[in-house]
Amino acid sequence: MIEEMMCPSCFSIDSEHIYDARIKNTDESRPLYKCSQCGGFFWYDTGEKVQWLSQLCETRWVNRKMCNREVLTLFPNLLFKDSVNIEALDKICSECPHKKFILPAVNR
Repeated sequence: MIEEMMCPSCFSIDSEHIYDARIKNTDESRPLYKCSQCGGFFWYDTGEKVQWLSQLCETRWVNRKMCNREVLTLFPNLLFKDSVNIEALDKICSECPHKKFILPAVNR
């Protein structure tokens, strides 16, 4: 039996797979999950919370035409305002059909 990973924010085990984020310059990936209870995102293999999905998305950086307009509009505001909701931005990125999350290579 596979043990369910708990959400690091609310400890719920009710979650769904969002994406397998590729690790740069490798064939490895990490499963990204979203908690159905609180809406938080976490790496399933470690249970570590994830924020700023837009920072990880290659589409946003390399193919801006395919990026959600809201993300491109909201992001500069995040640099200057504390009131912009990062969770709302992460939700938009997680639901994007063009998402392409890439993680930095791990130094071994």
